[in-house]
Amino acid sequence: PSPGHHLVVDPVYGAFEFEDVEIVPPRRYSTRGSHTGGDTSAPSTLTTFDLVEAGEGTELIITETGCAGLGLDGEAPRAAIDANVAAWRRELRLAAAAVQAPA
Repeated sequence: PSPGHHLVVDPVYGAFEFEDVEIVPPRRYSTRGSHTGGDTSAPSTLTTFDLVEAGEGTELIITETGCAGLGLDGEAPRAAIDANVAAWRRELRLAAAAVQAPA
């Protein structure tokens, strides 16, 4: 991939290219990801990761926008959102386990 782009290859779901949109270290990272196996000119969502102080710790807030602009018809947008929510839950469980694992 070119600078500012990252390729993620999943053995089940295939290859996805992500483009850096906004980086504000260490608090914010926004990325636009390809849902079409690497075609970054196709409609995509914008995902933003924000770290905010929460009491004595840090909270991770993930916001994904733009599902309505993916060009899906009928019930497909709702199905896409539901699938993304399920995927985020899985990914966050894995991230939490990695953070909590002993060094």
